[in-house]
Amino acid sequence: MTSSSAVSFIYSFTGGLMGQSPWPGWCKSSDGNFYGTAYEGGAYSYGSVFKSKPNGLFTVLYEFTGDADGAYPYAGLVQGRDGNFYGTTLEVAPAVMARHSAWPRTAP
Repeated sequence: MTSSSAVSFIYSFTGGLMGQSPWPGWCKSSDGNFYGTAYEGGAYSYGSVFKSKPNGLFTVLYEFTGDADGAYPYAGLVQGRDGNFYGTTLEVAPAVMARHSAWPRTAP
């Protein structure tokens, strides 16, 4: 939403590799970007972690495999004091999503 209360469209989740069924509560990170999870989609159909820049540039950062990393992220992310993001998955076991420092800060 702009300062004049205009709502702008950022991204449409269409499924497939880009993810679908995003969880509400995107996390605005200390780097100024927004991070979140999509319950389904990604290369393995087990969900994904994504980044959206304020200008709408969208990047998938991680795709759950359904193995030791879990499946179906079951909430948004929180950023810890250490700069890492944390979250949970519905299946397998709770998972630490991925280290913020390992994620690219700019789109490839």
